[in-house]
Amino acid sequence: MTITQKDIRSSFTKIRSYLDQLSANIEERQRLIDVLKLTPSSDDNLDLINLLAKIKKSFQYLHSDISAGHIDAFADQFSTLIDSYKSSLDVLSKDAYIDAHEYEYTDKIVKPEAPELNTKKSVRFKDYDADEEDNMRSQLMGTSTTIKPYRDDPDQQSDSDALSLQSVDTSNREMFAQHQQQLLEQDQHLDALHDSIRTQHSMGRNINSELDEHLILLNDLERGVDDSGSRLGRASGRLKDFRTKVSENGSLVTIIVLSVILILLLVVLS
Repeated sequence: MTITQKDIRSSFTKIRSYLDQLSANIEERQRLIDVLKLTPSSDDNLDLINLLAKIKKSFQYLHSDISAGHIDAFADQFSTLIDSYKSSLDVLSKDAYIDAHEYEYTDKIVKPEAPELNTKKSVRFKDYDADEEDNMRSQLMGTSTTIKPYRDDPDQQSDSDALSLQSVDTSNREMFAQHQQQLLEQDQHLDALHDSIRTQHSMGRNINSELDEHLILLNDLERGVDDSGSRLGRASGRLKDFRTKVSENGSLVTIIVLSVILILLLVVLS
């Protein structure tokens, strides 16, 4: 998989968006801490840490893409983004609620030195032993099956070696692309897991609010039961007093009732 300049520019745009989001997040965080004197919530800290991790990983991918043949075109822009990110981390280094040092990115892209002009090519001659002279003599006489061309630089690779290295480099790029795709898929899974956790956290907070409301209703019900018990106790006391009075004055009431009946009978019979 060949990395094009269009892909690299897209990565630059993505990182700039992340850095703008980080700057706004830091500004809001400073206002929360310094002006409002509040403590950032665990969700705020988690969102900031996830953003820092995404930026660092994006820098790693972009560094690998630029190093694969685009250093001259994008090295300066990469250094500018790194400096901007370091400035944001310097501000976060004073934050007591998170540790931003583990998200620092220190790798740099160094441009290759320009080749010196007007350099003289020197031809080196090599001393050969007897066996090598026999091999060369066989090659000149046509009795050898392998004839290697003469090179000014004895360390220069042959065409076959160059093709081998090119195939190895192509294989390495394919492996890197597969590894990068796997990391992107892992990021997507982590994002989905993060969204699921946030949803569960929101559901838990809603359940907590409903439990608080039910607790208030149960407290009101308990107070009502206590009031009803007090009223029943007072009514029982009154009934007990009434029974006591009736038991004490029962004979007097009986005499009065019988007297009234006797009077009525006397009046009727007379």
